[in-house]
Amino acid sequence: WGFSAASSKLRRNIVDEGGLGPLCRLLPSSVKDHQLSHDIIACLCNLSQENEIKFEITRSGAVSTLLSCMESDNPTIAYYACECLANLSEMVENQGYLARSGVITPCASVM
Repeated sequence: WGFSAASSKLRRNIVDEGGLGPLCRLLPSSVKDHQLSHDIIACLCNLSQENEIKFEITRSGAVSTLLSCMESDNPTIAYYACECLANLSEMVENQGYLARSGVITPCASVM
């Protein structure tokens, strides 16, 4: 997939306008609601495509809930959670934080 400059700008606007915080705060309470979890995780996964946003997502408090979502009985939610964490780990500056957050073992177990 190629992402256009316009969609890249829209992603940045979501974060710059304060959208990341509410998504991350809503995510833990959405775990029992599969549709809401799906929508939030898909949005975070989409945002995590942008290198400039990866650091912000990692430090937002979403990592622990993404780990929980990897164990969802809904395979799409689990997939998006894994993909989002994989995207976040592409940034060298995030790797130590993610490792200390306990991401490695759960990610390895779903392979």
